[in-house]
Parts: sequence; C-alpha cells; structure tokens
Amino acid sequence: MQGLIRKYFLLSEDGRSAVSVYLWETRAPAETFLTEAWKECMVGKYGNRPKVTYYECPVVVDNHTGEVIKVA
Repeated sequence: MQGLIRKYFLLSEDGRSAVSVYLWETRAPAETFLTEAWKECMVGKYGNRPKVTYYECPVVVDNHTGEVIKVA
C-alpha cells in the first residue's frame, strides 16, 4: 500500500474484538485506502463496519531496531 509505513493487528485477550493501527506517511494515502468501499468490504469479511479515527503521530520509537522515526 502506497504510503503505509507499518500496520499492527491487535486482538483483545478474549478474542472478541480487534483493532488495526495503520501508520501512514501522511493522511492523504490513508484516506485513499480507507474508503467507504473498503468499509463495506470489511462488513462483508468480518460482519462489522469499521470505525476509522485519525491521530497525528509525530514520532515512533522502535526499541527492537533502535530507530526513532520522525513521521510528521
């Protein structure tokens, strides 16, 4: 996916809820990907309509690689 830096798949302990966290270079490619058509596809695939919330992420600290990524 153009502009995608990283994606995390998160699942609750009981397995009843899930979240995906996308880290994009800018908001524009996120809006290009996370369309109404994508939301409808997720309804068909998982039975629920996803809620999309945008947050700013100025810095990512990755202790595994020793990187500090300045996103914004």
